[in-house]
Amino acid sequence: MCNIVAGITPTGCEQALPGVQNRRIWAMNFSDVTSFAYGSDNAVVTGITLESGKYAYKFDAHKNTVQFNEELQSAANSGDYYNETFEFRVIDDSLETLQASRGLLGSDLVFVTQKKNGNFYVLGTTEGLKLGDNTVHASGAAPGDDAGRMFSFAGVETNMSPMFRAAGVDSEADAIAYLDALLEPAS
Repeated sequence: MCNIVAGITPTGCEQALPGVQNRRIWAMNFSDVTSFAYGSDNAVVTGITLESGKYAYKFDAHKNTVQFNEELQSAANSGDYYNETFEFRVIDDSLETLQASRGLLGSDLVFVTQKKNGNFYVLGTTEGLKLGDNTVHASGAAPGDDAGRMFSFAGVETNMSPMFRAAGVDSEADAIAYLDALLEPAS
């Protein structure tokens, strides 16, 4: 049995621009993550450790196409959990995009992404997110038609996704520097 431990009091402007920053998506294989460091309340990830020689990767999505959703699932015969989805569109049709897209099939991924309100979130901490059924590659037929690759990832989370604050500090620059340091070094 779980008990409520706090109320909700808005701490910022209630009107926030929806969406996720299209150039602030970091992904890593769930199997490459050796640990998440959490703050004292488990609502904040303060660090991510990857296996030696393993790296994060960065995605640049088409603007205003990135979103994540967390939907509570309650069942009388099992515990409560969240269905988590993360979606974005890439319109680049290069060979490099095709090759990277093929590598996503069957992968369980952890994402760190920044909402347009400035907060960073870690998605897929329970078992990773897997490429889902709503993933599609569309050529479009006429101007204004959807074109490119729409990626949809889905997974199950034991709770709402934690925020990410590098070393527990609420600094956009520190978070970006920390996450970029997880990327594969340029050769």
